[in-house]
Amino acid sequence: MQVVEYSISTYLPRDVVYFDGTSVTLPHEYVIKEGNLRLFVPKNKINDVVNALKSAGFKGEKYSLSTKFFNIWELHVRIYDDGFIDAHFEVSRDYLEHLTYPTIPSIYEVFEIYRTVYDKLHIFDNGAKKWIKEVKTHYFVTLNPPRSITALQPITVSVGALSAIGILAYLLSRLDKGEDNIREVVEKALDEAIKEKEKERLRETALKIKELMKDVNEEEWATVIRENRNER
Repeated sequence: MQVVEYSISTYLPRDVVYFDGTSVTLPHEYVIKEGNLRLFVPKNKINDVVNALKSAGFKGEKYSLSTKFFNIWELHVRIYDDGFIDAHFEVSRDYLEHLTYPTIPSIYEVFEIYRTVYDKLHIFDNGAKKWIKEVKTHYFVTLNPPRSITALQPITVSVGALSAIGILAYLLSRLDKGEDNIREVVEKALDEAIKEKEKERLRETALKIKELMKDVNEEEWATVIRENRNER
């Protein structure tokens, strides 16, 4: 376990004016949900934006890029074929808490990176289906870190133990067959590990992973599936 000290903070739109002349105060709960306020660039600028992000240290596939941000955080950017962009701060994939810990959206940080190749800020309110013309005030949003984090390296050691009793081989065989229900496969492997009473470290690791998995929704699992298949 590692104790974490630093939080991550950002500004998100609060009072906005749309291009149709109407104005609204966006609820805090609304703006902190990713996908409600979206960045946009023209389709012919997508490659330029991707290259700008990669030049700034982002890594990954064309439409899913991330970079380390301060100590345990990452800034994850998803770019879609239609030019819309969603981004959020999250616990780094180096830690087990990445699977379950809350995230907060990022708008201005991403724009500041790609504005060298496209300097127009377009924000789309996906709920209202309106383009934002002006942001008058902001929320200052802070995501505090977990009380402690678990590096994935100790889990890798336990994966070796899983392999020794054949669970890892079973898990990988199911994934190779293209099964989408990764959650069910993982849970079955963890249940088998928990039964290994003679391997206390393995049992403790499996129990912790299973507990953390309770808060992962189906949409997050679908994202894990897509990203892992892109990397393989």
